[in-house]
Amino acid sequence: MLGISLYFEGAFRFRAAGRILSILSGTFRWILRAPCYTTVRLWALRIGLYRLQSAKLGPRWAMICDHTATFGGLKLFVICGVDLDRLDHRLETKTGNFNLSHQDVQPLALVPMKNSSGEALLEHYLECSAKYGNPENMVTDGGSDIIKSARLLSEHQRSEGQLVTRHSYDLSHRIARIIQGQLEPSERWQNFEKLVTEARQYCKYKVKELSPPSLRHGPDRWMNLGGILKWYSRMVERIQGQKSETIKLRFGLTEGVWRAGRAAYRKCGKLFKSLKRLCGKEHASKEAYQEALAERCPKMPHGMKEYLNDRKDLNQTSIEEIMAGWEEHQEIYREVNGLLEFTNEIQKRIKENGLSKETVEGCRETHQEAGLTGSGEAIGQKVMETIEAMAKDLTEGERLLATSDVVESLNGKWKMLIEGSRTPALGSNALLMAALMGELRSDTVKQALEEVKVRDVETWTKETFGITFHQEKSAGTNSKFPENPQEIAHAF
Repeated sequence: MLGISLYFEGAFRFRAAGRILSILSGTFRWILRAPCYTTVRLWALRIGLYRLQSAKLGPRWAMICDHTATFGGLKLFVICGVDLDRLDHRLETKTGNFNLSHQDVQPLALVPMKNSSGEALLEHYLECSAKYGNPENMVTDGGSDIIKSARLLSEHQRSEGQLVTRHSYDLSHRIARIIQGQLEPSERWQNFEKLVTEARQYCKYKVKELSPPSLRHGPDRWMNLGGILKWYSRMVERIQGQKSETIKLRFGLTEGVWRAGRAAYRKCGKLFKSLKRLCGKEHASKEAYQEALAERCPKMPHGMKEYLNDRKDLNQTSIEEIMAGWEEHQEIYREVNGLLEFTNEIQKRIKENGLSKETVEGCRETHQEAGLTGSGEAIGQKVMETIEAMAKDLTEGERLLATSDVVESLNGKWKMLIEGSRTPALGSNALLMAALMGELRSDTVKQALEEVKVRDVETWTKETFGITFHQEKSAGTNSKFPENPQEIAHAF
C-alpha cells in the first residue's frame, strides 16, 4: 500500500518510490522489505487491469468518453461509467453532491486508436451497452467524431426500440466556444491579449521573481482565460506599487557570462567586488548608474559593459515600457473578469447539483445578479440560452451530468505518469489510466493482486496492442547467434 500510495497519491515515479521504500527498509528493518521499482510498476498495472475487468454499474448510469494525448502514433479512447443512483443518494442524504472525483468513475474500455471515426467508436459503445445496459446520459467534449458516434448510437437505439441515450456537450467546452466566438474577432481583445503575451514572455525569461510556477506556463486561451487576466492584474499591481521614481538595478550574471569574464577578473583585480556593491544600490536615473559604473569599474571589459547595459530589463521602468497603455485595457479586463466570475459560478452550481430545471432557475438568478457589461453581457446571454436549451426536455426532478472535467483531470494525471517514464509509449501503460479510477483501499488492492497475475497483464497487452515496436526490436536483437562457421562468416 505504501508503494502504491507513493506512486498514485504522492506523484513519485516508479524508481523514486522504489528508492524511498529501500531507504525506509534500511531504517526500519524489522518492518519493511523493499521491493524494486519494477515490482511497484507491476502492482499498479495489475490494479488497473482488475478495475477494468470488475467494473459494476447500477441500472441508471452515465457514460463519459474522451481521447487522450498521442504517444507513439496511438491515442487512447477512454470510456468511463458513473453510477447515477449513487450520485442521487449523495444529494438526498446530503453526504455529497453531483461533482465527480476520480473515485466516482469506473473504467469500461481502453481502446488504442490511430484514426478515430464515428463508426469505430459506435462498436465500443455497443459493447459497453451489451455488458452494462444502455446509458441514461452520455457526456463528451464535442469532437466531430464523437458527436457523429453519439448520433449513430441514437439511430441504432431507435431502430431497436430502445431508450435513447441523452447526449450532453460538456459545459466547460461549450462555454469556451461561446467566449471564443465572441472575443476572438474583437480588436479590443486582440490588443489586450498581445499586451499580456509580451508581459508573460518578459517575466518568464527575464524576471522570474515576477513569474511564479503557477503563472509560468502559458494558459489555455479559451478553457482558462483566468490565467491571462491574472497576468494582467499582476503587472498592473507591480506598476501601481512603485513608491518612488528611483530605479533599483539588480543584475544577475549567468554561468556563461562568468566563464567569459574569468580572464578579465584575474586582470582587473577587484572588478567583480566593486560591481557587486554597485548593483545592490538604487540610482536616480540610468545616467547616474552609467557614471557610477565608469567610476567604480574603470577597467570593465567592453563585452561585459555591453552585457550589463542590455540587462536594463530588470528595472522597474522596463515593466512600465512593456505595459504601456495598460489603462486603455481596464474596461475589457473588467468585462471579461466579471464574465468569468459568472460562468465559474454557474458551472459550480451545475457540477454540484446536476443539470435540472431547478438548477437552471438558480442560474437565471445568478445571471441577473452578475451585472455583466459590454461583451460580457452578450456572452452571458448566450450562455444562459445554451443552458436553457440543454435542460429543455428534462422532466421535473430529473438530473443529468453536464460536465466531463473528471476525465480531463484523469487524462492530465495519466499523461504526467506516462511522460515521466524512460520510453513514453502506450502498451501496458494504458492500464495506469484505469488504476487512477476508484478508491485506493487496502482491501481492493489486496483482492486485485490476488486475482490478477503478471501474465494476465501481458496477455491483455498483447491482445489489445499486439507486438509493440520495442518488443519487435528486442526480439530482433536477441536472435540466436549462428553456430556454423560458414554462417558466422556470412553474417559478418
